[in-house]
Amino acid sequence: MPDEKEVSPATLLMIGDVVGASGLRALFAQLPSLKKKYNVDLVVANGENSLKGYGIGKEELDTMLACGVDIITTGNHVWERKEAEDLLASEERLLRPANYPPGLSGKGYAAVSGRVAEWVVLNLQGREGLFAIDCPFRTADELVSKARREPCRGA
Repeated sequence: MPDEKEVSPATLLMIGDVVGASGLRALFAQLPSLKKKYNVDLVVANGENSLKGYGIGKEELDTMLACGVDIITTGNHVWERKEAEDLLASEERLLRPANYPPGLSGKGYAAVSGRVAEWVVLNLQGREGLFAIDCPFRTADELVSKARREPCRGA
């Protein structure tokens, strides 16, 4: 058998909506022990409702990152707070939906190196009952193709 590179198992922890102060408190209290217990390589959490249930602010973003979240995803509620535009433009680890129209602040994907693997995180939003935005499936195909052509450079 030819030499095969041994691949270490990697664990990805995905956390749904972190909602308001109670969600941030739960994240602060539980995330460090979950990461340790399951030997988590990368943590992705949705933060679009972390500011009083609608949107995200600088304090919420900083709290999530300090707790050990590696990438913060969002959706349509990220636009509820005006400051989110500046946060999306300045924080590489805060993602907006990639299938929103071009020209908006921020980006919809990030490449990041974990402990045992390189990851590309895509943030996409569905369209059912929401704004008419680009097809999330077509956008995903485009971004996966792009990620395969470009090496992981870190988020």
